[in-house]
Amino acid sequence: MSPDDLQTARALVDPRDPPERQTEKLLTIVGALIRHAEETPEDRGAAWVQFERAAMLEEQVRDRTRDLERALDLLNASNARLAEAHRETEAARSNLASAIETVQEGFALFDANDVLVMCNSRFNALLPDIRAQMKPGLTFTRYVEIAAHSRHLGMPDGMTRNDWVRMRLMRHQQHHFILTQQMGEDRWVQVSEHRTREGGGR
Repeated sequence: MSPDDLQTARALVDPRDPPERQTEKLLTIVGALIRHAEETPEDRGAAWVQFERAAMLEEQVRDRTRDLERALDLLNASNARLAEAHRETEAARSNLASAIETVQEGFALFDANDVLVMCNSRFNALLPDIRAQMKPGLTFTRYVEIAAHSRHLGMPDGMTRNDWVRMRLMRHQQHHFILTQQMGEDRWVQVSEHRTREGGGR
């Protein structure tokens, strides 16, 4: 106990009190001072622990921020490469569309899933009532069904339009075939199909 603490204790004790009462007060004061002395280091220790924890959390926040910045940099670089790939794809698609438009015959390209990718303006030019439906995304089966119901498509003797659909889909399974088809009363065209190495058709 420090001299200041002793002086404080004496000031709180009334000399006129009986010795027992003075002793009781002094013991109470000493107990309080001891508790204070014991609690102070704990409070300081708790404050230090909180400081260390705050410093650790701040370092973790900095680490997470750096990680996030690196992730954002990688994402931006990936997006830039993706955008460039899209531009190259669109340029290639535009060049391909221009190229098939120069083909003198009708031309259509179906992918490996038998879905129309693109066609030129001369594809089915002799079936003008179905040309508006010739759009990318059309399946080959649906295309054959649409073509079968064109009023410009001639049917061989004894063949119904449903028979023609079945025949056309069966021939479509072949790797390569050529078909002579009547379109109109006095027009005949040669239709040919070729499978690409990827499984598509043209």
